Order: sequence, then structure tokens, then C-alpha cells
Amino acid sequence: MEKKKKKTTAKDSRPPLLSVRGLSEASGVPSKKIRAYIEAGLLPEPAKKRGKTPYYDKSCIPLICLIDMFHSKYGLPVKIIKQVLEDMGHEKVITEGRDLEKKLNRARELPWFERDFGIDNEPLLTKKALVLASGLSLKELEDAIGQKMIMPGENGLFSKNDLEIALMLSRLKKTDAKTGTILLDFLTMQLHTIESLVEKEFDTFFQNVINKNITVDDAKAMAENSFDVVRSLLPVCYKQLLGRKVAELSKKAAGTQRKS
Repeated sequence: MEKKKKKTTAKDSRPPLLSVRGLSEASGVPSKKIRAYIEAGLLPEPAKKRGKTPYYDKSCIPLICLIDMFHSKYGLPVKIIKQVLEDMGHEKVITEGRDLEKKLNRARELPWFERDFGIDNEPLLTKKALVLASGLSLKELEDAIGQKMIMPGENGLFSKNDLEIALMLSRLKKTDAKTGTILLDFLTMQLHTIESLVEKEFDTFFQNVINKNITVDDAKAMAENSFDVVRSLLPVCYKQLLGRKVAELSKKAAGTQRKS
């Protein structure tokens, strides 16, 4: 008696989904790395979940290989890879892998990564050397690092710029406690404001380079011009705006004294 052949349904014909372990075996990228990429939001949402275990379509394999190549081999930061992926959209990324590779290659050429790779502003000092050169204590230096006032490179070393900030902090330490605390708050606020300004400027240049509105050389020239403008304009604007605020403060203080 012949056995009846099992009918193949549309559900059965779909390619099997892969767990993180399956993706690792297929791509050659360690499971630990793939999980880190998932947590960073570099992969699309899983096609299915069984309990807490996510399962992905096999179309994610080339994407994982590409992400790992640019992050592990070329040192492209995860946040930059994520920005490119979000700009394209995950669906487009899966179908247009070559376009993604081109955009990631363009991102590698951007001059803003020079500090990360130590190409231009080469970190020179160890933590111990920075403490000795600046006069800060180890705890004070670690506090400054924790507040992102001083930022070591990926190799854990510090640049000339970090040394300048450390020396400034050391000078503030020598003032009286009350004045030093206020000035330190001002310095922290100013550094965070500058960081925010640079991030916004970077995003503008980055999007235009990635979308081919301007070339990397154009962006580099614009960044240099921007630095010159800020360097010449910022002290004038800062002095003028601060002068206005001090005048307002004097008026308010005088008004309060008259009322009392």
C-alpha cells in the first residue's frame, strides 16, 4: 500500500528561521558579538520569538557579516553604523547590501573619526603620566573622566587636548573652595554645550556626505571654516551676551534692595 505524500503548504516552504547560535554558525561571527549588535539596535526585529529566544530570517546573515567587518576590522563605531542603518531603513538595508557597504565606506573616510583612530590627534599620555603632568590626583582625574570632561582614546591613552583640560582643572583646584566649585560647574556646563554643538554639526555634515550632497573634502573644508568662525566669533558673542546678563542681574539685585 502506497503511503500518501504529505502536501507541502506555503508555511512549510518558507526558509527556516535562525536563532543567534544559527546566525553565528552561518556567518562565522561569534554569538556574543551578534547579541551585542542586536542590543545596539543594528539588526531588524526578529521574525519570530519563542519565549525569550529570537529567531531571524537568513537574509540577516550578510548584514551581520558586513556590520562585523566594518566594526571589528575597520573600527567604525557602532553608533555610526547604527546611524547609517537608520538613515537607510532596515528593509532597504537587507535588499540593497551594496548601497549600505558604499555608505559605510564613505563614513570611514570622514575626518571626525581621526581622534578615535589616533590618526591626527594622537593620544600620548597614560593615566599615570597625565596625573603627573597636570597635578591632579588620580581620583580627580577619574571624576573628570566620569563627567566626560576628559576622554581617553580607545587605547586608554590621553591627548594633548586632554592635558590642557586637566591643567585647567588643576588651576581651578588651587582657588578657594567656593569659587573653585562655581568655576568647575561653569567649565562642565561649557564643555557639555560644546559637545552638543559639535554633535549637531557632525550630524549635519554626516547626513550630507552619506547622501552624496557634498564630498568628504567639502565637509572637511566646511568643518575647518566652521572652526575658524567659532574661534573668532565665540569670544565676542560670549562676552556680549554675558555682559547683558550681568547687567540684567545688577538691575534685578538693585530692584530687590529698593523693595527691602
